[in-house]
Amino acid sequence: MPNTDKQTLSVRDVGRRLGCGDELVHAGIISGKLPFGVAIRMPSGRYRYMIPRAAFESWCENPKAFTENGGVK
Repeated sequence: MPNTDKQTLSVRDVGRRLGCGDELVHAGIISGKLPFGVAIRMPSGRYRYMIPRAAFESWCENPKAFTENGGVK
């Protein structure tokens, strides 16, 4: 059961909720197809992912409206 006190979600948490693997979540965030998170490229070349819980949950409720309204304000 996910920790509902956290303000951010892990890539794994998101993948489980969407029924897909981590790699699909990585690719979706990097490409902008999953607009609820950001991928930050580190000096090492690896990415770190920031996925606000509120943004993800808002997107789950209505993906089209979320994108049209520019995400969570």
